[in-house]
Amino acid sequence: KNSRKKIRYDKLFFVNPNGKAGGLALMWKNELKIEKILFTHITIEAKILASNQNDAWWCVCLYASTDDQVRRAQWEFLNHRRQI
Repeated sequence: KNSRKKIRYDKLFFVNPNGKAGGLALMWKNELKIEKILFTHITIEAKILASNQNDAWWCVCLYASTDDQVRRAQWEFLNHRRQI
């Protein structure tokens, strides 16, 4: 909460780390309208309404592994999410 105030954001959504690894945070100002937030232990997906309120787009944040095999699986997961 204090960090959010220091960098002047109004809203915060976070995914807790798994031990010492991972953890994600998405911060935004009130002017940005977020319609929906989905998350996993490695992603935050936010559906953001455009300023005209007629269009929307998705912001996808990923905590990517440094392990090549795991990272490939993460990209496959994201590719599958793209089709939803």
